[in-house]
Amino acid sequence: MKSNKDLLKRYLEGSCSEEEQKEALKLLAADDADQWLDELADEAWLEASAADPAPGINSDQLYKNIKKEVYLPAADAKHYSIKPWLYAACISLVLMFTFYFIQRQSANIPGPVVPEMVVKSTPAGMKSTIQLSDGSKVTLNSGSKISYLKTFTDSSRVITLEGEAFFEVAKDKTRPFSVIANGTTTTALGTSFNINARDQVCKVSLASGKVIVIPQKDDTGVEKTFVLSPGEALEVNTVTRTAMKTVFDQNKDLLWKEGVLYFKQTSIKQIINTLELWYDVEFEITGKFDLNRKYTGRFENASLTHVLDNMSYALDFEYLIQGKKVMIIRQDN
Repeated sequence: MKSNKDLLKRYLEGSCSEEEQKEALKLLAADDADQWLDELADEAWLEASAADPAPGINSDQLYKNIKKEVYLPAADAKHYSIKPWLYAACISLVLMFTFYFIQRQSANIPGPVVPEMVVKSTPAGMKSTIQLSDGSKVTLNSGSKISYLKTFTDSSRVITLEGEAFFEVAKDKTRPFSVIANGTTTTALGTSFNINARDQVCKVSLASGKVIVIPQKDDTGVEKTFVLSPGEALEVNTVTRTAMKTVFDQNKDLLWKEGVLYFKQTSIKQIINTLELWYDVEFEITGKFDLNRKYTGRFENASLTHVLDNMSYALDFEYLIQGKKVMIIRQDN
C-alpha cells in the first residue's frame, strides 16, 4: 500500500522513470484512485503545517506537470482510461506540493536586519566608563543610563541619556555626535562635555570644542539653537521650556569623574540627593532641619562616614548609619 502511495508521490514530483510513470497511470485509472489522492493530500497538508525542513521537491518539474495536466504523451496515455475528474485532483495535489515548496523556501529568506540597541546603566553607588564603537568615551555617573546603536550609522551618532554623563567625542566631521536628554539635543563633531539631566533642569556644560544645543520648542512653538564655547553651560528648564546660557564651575560640574564630591553653597536637599546616588543609601531626617541651608565642602574619594563627620560638625547634627539607611538626627534647641 505504502509503495503505491510513494509511487504516486514520486510521479507528481516528476521523479519517476518511464516504466514507473506507466504504473502510476494505472493506479490513477483504478477505482480506488481517489483514496490514494485523498491520503496524499492529507499528508501534504500536514507537512506544510509542520516545521520540518522542506522535502526535495523540484518546483520547475511540478509546474511542467501542471501544464501537461498530469498525463503522458498521447501515444502512451491511450492505453489507460483515466477518469476526467482525476486530472483536476492531480493538478490540485501538485499545486499543494508546489505551494508547500515555495512556502518553505520563502521561510528561509532572511528578513531585514534589525539594528542592535545597546543599553548601559550604572546603579547608585557606582560609576562606569564606556568605550563606543567610534572611539568616543562616556563616563556614566551613578544612577544613570545611556542607550545607542551598537554600530552607528554612516551619517550620525546618536545617544539617549538618563541621568548624568561626561562625553569625550572622537572627531568625525561626516558624523555629528548627538546626545538627547530630557528633550534637549546636544550635537558636536569632536569635543568633550557634561550633561546632567537628573532634575527638571537639564544642564549642558562644555569642557572643550564647540557644541550646538537645541532645547524643546517653547510654548510659542519656536525652536531655539544655542552654540556653546568652552567654559559655557546651558541650563534648560524642561517644565517652563526656557533656556539660559551661563558660565559654569568646572570644579563643581566635572570633578565627579575623578571621584571628587564638590559642594559650593549647595543646599542640604541637593547634597542629600547627591549622597544617596553616590553611596547608594537612603536618608531619613528626624527633628527640625532646614533643607535649604547651604554648605560648601570638597571630598576626594572619601567614605560616607568621612563626609558626614565633616558635615555634622559644620551643620550641628548627629547621624547613624544602619546598612543602607542613614538617620540624620537634629536635636531641637
